[in-house]
Amino acid sequence: MKRFLWLCLLAIALARFVEVWLQYGSFSHREYGSLYFFKKNRFSPKFFFSSPIGESDTPLSSLPFYKQQNELDYIEFVGAFEVSGQKRWRIMN
Repeated sequence: MKRFLWLCLLAIALARFVEVWLQYGSFSHREYGSLYFFKKNRFSPKFFFSSPIGESDTPLSSLPFYKQQNELDYIEFVGAFEVSGQKRWRIMN
């Protein structure tokens, strides 16, 4: 019976960890590089978001594919977050 209880508690803890991982994320600010923690607008397995372009005027098409995808993810998640005005928590300067 104790073993079953521990397995149930472990399953609940694992499910909660996965839920938090999918629902929250962190991002590095484009201009200042500060690290923030925020709630995502939809579930995503990606946890850390950064902008490879930053504040430069580099066109998206001149970047390699993986950096283009990072920039599009940043725009989709962090851009939507910044427009909505939701609360964010600064982790580091």
